Amino acid sequence: MRALRAWSLCLLLASPALGDPFPALYDVTGVASNDVLNIRAEPSARSPVLDHFAPFERDVEVIGTDSSGKWARVAAGEQMGWSSLRFLARQAGQDGGFLPEQLFCHGTEPFWNLDFQADHTTVLDRLGSDSLSYEMSPLAMAANAPNTHGALGHGALGAMTLSVTRQSCNDGMSDLVFGLSATVIYEDTFGADVLSGCCSLR
Repeated sequence: MRALRAWSLCLLLASPALGDPFPALYDVTGVASNDVLNIRAEPSARSPVLDHFAPFERDVEVIGTDSSGKWARVAAGEQMGWSSLRFLARQAGQDGGFLPEQLFCHGTEPFWNLDFQADHTTVLDRLGSDSLSYEMSPLAMAANAPNTHGALGHGALGAMTLSVTRQSCNDGMSDLVFGLSATVIYEDTFGADVLSGCCSLR
């Protein structure tokens, strides 16, 4: 069942029938100031409530939709849930498959995280090792694979490349599902190394 759900999510992330791809950032809209937008366990108004969004919450990351296109897959703490798309508005500037210029990427074994900000200092943190700083280029979309983006950075110890692909990704530590997978290739005092993990929109 878990494999089937993962396969279905891959279809939702990549399906051209959905128009603009996922993941994407949304804002809560149309919710009264004294109310909340519920996050439910399943895409149904009768399903148990796991958590909620505030009436004016911004930057809600939507991983995909259900088959009806009426429910958004979102994070609810350390698990995934569903909110009604009727009360979520997609932020501008995400059409054409372009990604926002801020991402948070991370991985396990070894544990690492990267707070990517185009045209700003991006820091790669590795558990048990010194942090590495890079000046990064903006994300560029692959001409022959619009689901793949990449950026190049330069730091004191050498270069770093970040490759990000729209596909289902799990961090191996939680029940969360991410809509972006990442590969980081970087140089340090010991030579070149490769890290893999997941990314979320910031």
